[in-house]
Amino acid sequence: MVSRRPPAGKEMMDDYSISGDVLFDALKALPRLNRLLGAKGLLRREFSPILRHHRNRELTVLDVGTGIGDLPIQLCSWAAAAECRMRIVAIDANPDTISFAERFWGNSAAHRNTPCVVEFRTADAFDLPYEDGSFDYVFSSQFLHHFEIDDAARLVREMDRTSRGGVLVSDLHRNWVARVGIRAICEVLQMPRMIVHDAPLSVSRGFVRSELVEIAENGGLKDARIRWKIPFRWSVSTFESLT
Repeated sequence: MVSRRPPAGKEMMDDYSISGDVLFDALKALPRLNRLLGAKGLLRREFSPILRHHRNRELTVLDVGTGIGDLPIQLCSWAAAAECRMRIVAIDANPDTISFAERFWGNSAAHRNTPCVVEFRTADAFDLPYEDGSFDYVFSSQFLHHFEIDDAARLVREMDRTSRGGVLVSDLHRNWVARVGIRAICEVLQMPRMIVHDAPLSVSRGFVRSELVEIAENGGLKDARIRWKIPFRWSVSTFESLT
């Protein structure tokens, strides 16, 4: 059994009483952070062989803890370029976040220029309202660190239940250099105050490899591949190997 992560405080994003401009400003900043911190690059690395392999067919994908929904939008653009159709369901427990995500999707170029469909729904990630094997693939990005390790294992088990082709979890590496770095990035880029508060906490609540091994094993993920992505990101994947 690995040692548990130290207490790191509560993120403002987990407080559903915070809404309006404070929440929306933070959500609007997430696409930029996702690009800078490697979330989009990791998603492309994992999905590119799948899109090539399944060209000219429709894939169903579930995004758990979608935030403003920028990753499903990016995935739609890659799918269109690969001539692969896609239907994505993106869920979040906060209905205000889902409302902002729907607006963000409606204003995106992908909404106008790709054949993909994205549906945003409010749902509990620990009790997904879908039958076993409802989706080809299920993924989450920077969502797992919001939970303690035992709950994180329960979450990936539920994700795995709804997937036919595998799950992908992308999250942050807990490291003091990353914590100092993200604080500096937020200050230089003049990020909204919720991001300035939450980003270092997100790193503090990130994972080390041994913890991810435990989560994968206790979550029932078979043959999970745990991979590092520069600079401070991990992926846990059971996606079918197509490379």
